[in-house]
Amino acid sequence: MGSGRTPVVHFDLVGCGAGGRHGTGRRSTAGYDAQWQTWCLRLSRLATLALSLILVSGALLASRMIVSPLAISQTTYGQLLLGKLSLVALAAALGAYNRWRFLPQIGALPHMALTGFARVARVEALVLIGVHIMAVILSHTMPS
Repeated sequence: MGSGRTPVVHFDLVGCGAGGRHGTGRRSTAGYDAQWQTWCLRLSRLATLALSLILVSGALLASRMIVSPLAISQTTYGQLLLGKLSLVALAAALGAYNRWRFLPQIGALPHMALTGFARVARVEALVLIGVHIMAVILSHTMPS
């Protein structure tokens, strides 16, 4: 991967990861069947894979943008990056909560579990909007 490709790959992965959350706000669980459980499990697995790849590509990109470890806490760019990473960590924690709290219950208590899953997924989507806003701000900020 060339040095100019790292940002492109990172942004492509972010788009795939955030795009995977499309449709989780479905309000009606009437007519539930095993397909919902399969869909939620696939969404969770896709999000986990996307997050892993995004973290690797983001680390590569950050290593090129930040000249020293002190720059993370002493520059505007570094502080914005820490804010973005905090939001990513919050989104990951919400996704993990969904996976371990609601996903196992979908088979036994479909209505309650899907309602909870969708509620947490909506909050996660809002946090990811914040991540994207931070990315835009970072793209207009000079790294140190």
